Amino acid sequence: MFTFPEPFAIGLKPLDLRKWIVVDDDLPRYLTGKEKLIAKANDPIFKADEDTAHAQQEVFQLILDYLLTSYPDIYQKRGDDLYVKGYGTLALNRDEPPLLSASRLVQEDLILMRKRANGWSLVAASLAFPTSWSLLEKFQKPMVDIHEPVPGFGENTRNAMMIERIFDNLLVEQPVTRENWGVYADDILRHSINHAAKIGRFDDETLNDPFIRVEGQTLRKLEISGDILFTVRIYVKRASVVIQEKEGPERLQKLIKRLHGMSE
Repeated sequence: MFTFPEPFAIGLKPLDLRKWIVVDDDLPRYLTGKEKLIAKANDPIFKADEDTAHAQQEVFQLILDYLLTSYPDIYQKRGDDLYVKGYGTLALNRDEPPLLSASRLVQEDLILMRKRANGWSLVAASLAFPTSWSLLEKFQKPMVDIHEPVPGFGENTRNAMMIERIFDNLLVEQPVTRENWGVYADDILRHSINHAAKIGRFDDETLNDPFIRVEGQTLRKLEISGDILFTVRIYVKRASVVIQEKEGPERLQKLIKRLHGMSE
């Protein structure tokens, strides 16, 4: 993460499945934040088409099996519950959509894409931590409409057509990954406002030491349903923290170069 790829580019790479779901010391913060958002009935973070129940269950089982196998020291199944080290116990047999239950277990947001007559469309999602968009405005829309605000990704653009082909040709055995990044005035995980609204939040402190926000994204074709699971993991750090890390100065120089290369 924090490699700052070319902005507004697809930039997909093969995903090492050992790094599919990332669990770190921030796990309790993310899970607690999700629980608080789920409880807010006036600000829904979950929506799904009725015909996605089986695909949602496929996602739930895939993620649960992955966590138990990949992080046995953190996730342990105890009867109908899942013990999460450092956080507590989560019920596995909830009376709720399986995709929402799966999202309660991980730091990632989970988005289910399905091929419709008008293209690959967002048919179900548990979206707690969006980056300047909301689930209500994107739900059930095809990819071209979802990406419409992104420079160079509108209808009939080369990028829009490439994304459709990538989704069409994605293989079960070869998931892929990419990064998005941005510069923010805070480390709030949930940003459902648009880009214009966040600009006014900068002050002298955050202009001199802004927060760098990175989306770690993966695309994984589901073997049974044929749908595609899109995961989004948010990382937020101040520039002053990034610069102290290994290769931090070089990475921030790359970020500065990217910013200077952007059009207005």
